[in-house]
Amino acid sequence: MDQVFTSAFKQVGILRAKTTREAFDWARIFSMEKPKGNNVVIITNGGGAGVMATDEAEENGLHLLDDYAYLQEVFRNCVPEFGSTRNPVDLTGQTGEKAYKTALEAALQQEKIHAVMVIYCEAPLTDPHLVAQNILEAVKNNCSKPVVVSIIGGSRSQNAINLLNEKGIPTYPEPERAMDALGAFYRWVRFVEGEKDEKPPGKLDIDEVNIKCMREIIEASRREQRLQLVESEAKRILELAGFDVPLFEVGSTREECVKAAERIGFPVVMKIVSEDIIHKTEAGGVRLNIKSVEEVKEAYTDIMTKARRRYPDAHLRGVLVNEMVEKGVETIVGMSSDPQFGPVVMFGLGGIYVEVLKDVSFRVAPLSRRDADEMIHEIRTTPLLYGVRDGIKRDIEALKDAVYRLGLLVTEFNDIVEMDINPLMILEKGKGCKVVDARITLKPQEEIP
Repeated sequence: MDQVFTSAFKQVGILRAKTTREAFDWARIFSMEKPKGNNVVIITNGGGAGVMATDEAEENGLHLLDDYAYLQEVFRNCVPEFGSTRNPVDLTGQTGEKAYKTALEAALQQEKIHAVMVIYCEAPLTDPHLVAQNILEAVKNNCSKPVVVSIIGGSRSQNAINLLNEKGIPTYPEPERAMDALGAFYRWVRFVEGEKDEKPPGKLDIDEVNIKCMREIIEASRREQRLQLVESEAKRILELAGFDVPLFEVGSTREECVKAAERIGFPVVMKIVSEDIIHKTEAGGVRLNIKSVEEVKEAYTDIMTKARRRYPDAHLRGVLVNEMVEKGVETIVGMSSDPQFGPVVMFGLGGIYVEVLKDVSFRVAPLSRRDADEMIHEIRTTPLLYGVRDGIKRDIEALKDAVYRLGLLVTEFNDIVEMDINPLMILEKGKGCKVVDARITLKPQEEIP
């Protein structure tokens, strides 16, 4: 899957260009000084070109300095009355060649400005070569921050572009390409700076007793020649691995289910337990919000009857009685084995967001905590976790830990070829996240290294 390649590259700091031209555009800029902050300023003589660069900056997640009083102070002597000191700084089409040097020098002398993009649109009264010379002089006097240039025009402008590129100043014929290159440079710098403080993935912080119990569950399944764990087994493994799993028991008779419900406390959920029935809801094998002993008895009979009718050859192990989880935001965290990268972790919001919109993110296991954070904030529907609909902010820190922990789990246990926690219910901030349903598939024994 192409999305997995993109995610794997991002995880290790590889910038993936869409085209050969884009790759060469980016390569020009990587010899420059690293920016010491996020404030970018555009200097232009064309309003339209400035807007195009602004749009591209937004697309690349770049921050255009928007302290307008400060910009007025810095550029008031560079811009005519009918120009603009707002960002983009518009020198207007009537500006001369030296105005570029004055404005660029003013920007380069300011500690609050961290990167500069210069745009020149060829005009009848100015010479692109002289504009390039003035840019060179300004940069020569102060080259402590990145400067990218776009020169738009004919053959004279192309000669100016060549001159600046030969002198080591990344210059492009289109403002979008210049800003896109600057965006790539910032992505790389942010990755490198983030890596300095990032701890490498560790190991599951559980004791040997838990690990032994987890392996015994897997071996018991293999002895029965099963590759599909039933839900209770999958949940037990997750519980031992440190996930928050609501109370559950499996009853093989109606009476056992009644006793289990009384121990857990009402309300409860009841589900069919069978390795042969993957989609339990479609089989009529799930009942929610059961509040009494009589409802438990009725639900047990109904679930078993429907399962036998629809799957006459299925091995029915009983009914899982589960603590009812309070409503939150449903997410899905899963893993599948990729032929190139091995175990790959997936995250998304549940329901239509995954099934229809395919709004998911990926990382190769094991994950760092920063990887887990990026996965959560990469999807388009992340704002729902911050309370957009009901005003309740969800426990995003607990979610990060769950995503990170799953990456460690599937790395530690290479028996697992596929896994889903669906849904992982994200509760109100401070209340954590709970495993509502889980599925684990094992590798055939001969495929384990």
